[in-house]
Amino acid sequence: MMADNDMVTARQIADVIGKSVQFINRIASNEGWRAEVINKRGDRRFYLESLPPEIQEKIMLDRVGIRDDEESVEAYAEAAQRLNIIVPPERLKDPKVAGKFRMVCECLAVPAGARGRRERIRQIAESFGYNVGSAYRLIDRVKNGKELINGSKNHGHRIESLGITVRAWAPEAAHMAIEEIMSNRRSHAEKLTLYERVRDRAKAQGLAFGCYESFLSLHKKISGSILTYRDKGIHGLREDIVPAIQRDHTAYRPMECLVGDQHKADYYCVDYTGNVVTLELFCWLDFRTQMAFGAIAYKHYNRYTVGQALINAVRWGMPAQVYTDWGKPEESNYTNQLIDQLSGLGVMCRDIRRVHAKVRHPQAKPIEPYFGRLDKCIKNTGIPGYCKRLHDDRENELQQKEIKELEREHKLLSIDEMTDALFDVIEERNDHIFKNRGVDNGKSPRQIYYEETRQMPVTTLSDDVLDYIFLPVISTNGNKQPLTVKRSQVKIRHEYFKRVLTYYSPELSDYNGAEVSVRFNPFEPSRVWIFATDTHRHRQMDSRLRGNDGVGRGNDGVGRGNDGVGRGNDGVGRGMATGRLLCVAEEWGMINPKNMDQVSDRIATQERLIKRVREKYQLWLPDKPVKENKVRVLHPLEREARAYTQSKEESENRKEEKARAVAGLGDIRLLTTQLEDGRQTLEDRGQRTGYRPLTFENRADTRPAPTGGRTFLNLTIDDGRGE
Repeated sequence: MMADNDMVTARQIADVIGKSVQFINRIASNEGWRAEVINKRGDRRFYLESLPPEIQEKIMLDRVGIRDDEESVEAYAEAAQRLNIIVPPERLKDPKVAGKFRMVCECLAVPAGARGRRERIRQIAESFGYNVGSAYRLIDRVKNGKELINGSKNHGHRIESLGITVRAWAPEAAHMAIEEIMSNRRSHAEKLTLYERVRDRAKAQGLAFGCYESFLSLHKKISGSILTYRDKGIHGLREDIVPAIQRDHTAYRPMECLVGDQHKADYYCVDYTGNVVTLELFCWLDFRTQMAFGAIAYKHYNRYTVGQALINAVRWGMPAQVYTDWGKPEESNYTNQLIDQLSGLGVMCRDIRRVHAKVRHPQAKPIEPYFGRLDKCIKNTGIPGYCKRLHDDRENELQQKEIKELEREHKLLSIDEMTDALFDVIEERNDHIFKNRGVDNGKSPRQIYYEETRQMPVTTLSDDVLDYIFLPVISTNGNKQPLTVKRSQVKIRHEYFKRVLTYYSPELSDYNGAEVSVRFNPFEPSRVWIFATDTHRHRQMDSRLRGNDGVGRGNDGVGRGNDGVGRGNDGVGRGMATGRLLCVAEEWGMINPKNMDQVSDRIATQERLIKRVREKYQLWLPDKPVKENKVRVLHPLEREARAYTQSKEESENRKEEKARAVAGLGDIRLLTTQLEDGRQTLEDRGQRTGYRPLTFENRADTRPAPTGGRTFLNLTIDDGRGE
């Protein structure tokens, strides 16, 4: 049988909760409170543990003398004696101490085995302005026989530099804890691990340290902005702490500021070789109209992609400012060359100012929100092959599986189809109607551009000039030696092509050994443009490139200074100006020796070059003068020979005339034999007289011919004395 104080009567319960006995008996019967009969009238006493928790609390508080309407110091002192709570009576005069005492009493009154006991204690603690941890710490002090309120008030240690106060920690240990918290940037260790490290260090040095809860309290005293800077640095402050700057686009004019950036399309496609690749976009955005210009899609963007996109954007107007980040293609010598040339094109143009975004601060560039909207529009088109990495590994695995299935079924778009799809989305964004945009409400970027450029026109350049500017310049080979024409060819060793390319033109035959510079189209390397340099002997320069027509500054009209083709030492730098255009050279690659058509074509090309050089050679020869007759002194033997020959000729002529009279024919063989006989006779006579043999010159005698109209060969002899 239980003790008397563990059981209560219906009257006692009714007095505590302010209800009638009949009500208590009816509730007890309905809820089945455990009880035992104490007399013949049927009065019962109920087991305290079987009562509802809220009734148990009130009964326990009533037993210790604490009631809702009584908060006197005497009542609290008597309750402290009944509950064995150590607290000086004079301290109960302090409202704060009295509140803690009453909170502990109410928490102790909650039945130990009651369901939801912790939640009930939390409610009691919050009603007094404390958390559940503080309530449990005070309960533990009472159960352990400690004084409820520490007699010597601990005001803690004030760390003035940080503006915080610690009580359970020694100042040195508190600094250790703060050091561990602030250094937990890379490892991201758990807080319990950090506390254990501090505890071990404090023990080793004999310093006072607090519990884990006090360590968490110390951690909470560090502001969120400090922890954000610890974890994310200055960029985290700009993203999470610093308020964003709202920029008004209407403060600019069209084409006043061009913002360029690269953006990777999160879609797979198939290139020309059958490999699965992703595309990269480089767009220039007009800050005023939010219109995208010159978008170039390529497998991997490079400096030439940036340059081509810039040239396509400049076709709409010359910008006053170019805004880019610090990427390698954007900061290449070639890109600087383009901007320098555009700045120097004509008196009508102004210098283009370069502006760079802050490093690792992409949200500062106005083009980043545009790319976010562009991605949403691309998603809405339903293009297959989405490949952006997701946070969930399971979803990434399913996504990769789907992409492999699309590749196997040949459902991925080709690189041309993907490029067209991306361009279509960009054009759609250019015609998108703005909503809730102030003065631009109800207008598209294209409409804004045309309307404002009518009021304030922008400077534009011809397509021919822009196409010429786009061509990169090479003035040196891979060994940084000047490009030299050899065998009517120019060999280019450039890192973009990753091989040595040879170009041929018949016009280069006139410049073998000369130093030249080459402009080429990186997207079509089948031909190049060969220009004379300042070191060449031909220093005449085309007036179109001199700047004489008001198109530019400098010697070549496409930049500043002597060359106007940028900076650097890779063939696009200052000091190597391009002069007049020499020729357009075609690629001279290797051929298949088994293909006779290719071999014949190359041989024919060589022969044409030889013929061209020979024809030019004849032009350089002086005209042949007509030789005058000279009166020569004949040698006696020559006079004899002439007389002998003439006599024989006259004899033969008479015979031929008789023969023609009979047969009507002439015998040419007789004349030949006659000459041969005459030569033999003269040779014999020359040997006998000691003179050298006669020589025949195939040169007609200009003197009048003998009878019969024949022309004799002129016979001369060299006797060493001259003519």
